[in-house]
Amino acid sequence: MYAPTWRDDEFYGRGKYKFTLQMNLDQMKKELGDEYVIILRMHYFIASVLDITEYEQFAYDFSSYDDIAELYLVSDMLITDYSSVFF
Repeated sequence: MYAPTWRDDEFYGRGKYKFTLQMNLDQMKKELGDEYVIILRMHYFIASVLDITEYEQFAYDFSSYDDIAELYLVSDMLITDYSSVFF
């Protein structure tokens, strides 16, 4: 699961946020796609701008899923820099 912290320095204007995914999903799918899937749990400010449709069956957007604790249970690994997630 990838659950990064919110970066408030990426925006177009007040209330108009942008986001650059800091992962190479093409490479990850090539290397891991036969055995693994990735769950993305983004901040709600940018969850609507995330488009991973080209990675169906490999990357899943669970940004709007209410209980992150349940996502921990189905994840083998967590990639994050968000302190409230890893503590």
